[in-house]
Amino acid sequence: MIAVPFGPLLAWKRGDLVGAAQRLMAAGIAALIAVALLWAWTRGGAALAPLAIGLAVFVIAGALSDLAERTGFFRMPFAVAMRRARGLPRSTWGTVFAHAGVGVALIGIVCETTWNSEYIGSMKPNDVAKIAGYELKLDGVTQRQGPNFREQIAQFSVSLDGAPLSAMTPSKAQFHHPGVVDHRKPRC
Repeated sequence: MIAVPFGPLLAWKRGDLVGAAQRLMAAGIAALIAVALLWAWTRGGAALAPLAIGLAVFVIAGALSDLAERTGFFRMPFAVAMRRARGLPRSTWGTVFAHAGVGVALIGIVCETTWNSEYIGSMKPNDVAKIAGYELKLDGVTQRQGPNFREQIAQFSVSLDGAPLSAMTPSKAQFHHPGVVDHRKPRC
């Protein structure tokens, strides 16, 4: 991941690693700021998560700095930079979006695996599940028959610190096709 932003900035067989590193200085600073902010915001929890998100910010900011370098965004008037951006080859845009997409994917993976709260269990009416500070009370389960489905609907009362917030009604449906007959021959 550290090498990803360097790739587009290095010319084939004659790349200047020091020059690329200098052009990525702003991306590195953005990454360090992201790490510091996340460390301050997420006290406790996984220590490497802010570092991974900082690395993802470095990849995204590196892709954007490559785009800014090619268009002259900070060196030229805005209208000129936009004209240059429109004239860039599609491969350049593909590189920018692909590299930034890798950074966004890394942020999603880190957030999902680090700060996700999940409860898997069996509940009966009036049971309460505590998830991420919320309390979910199962009020009951009802059945509903539709034209081509059968549905189970659960009713939950949601509260936070004992104060009622809202209700949730998740459902699970099974679909069938009435009148459809399978005419295939049975296999032996």
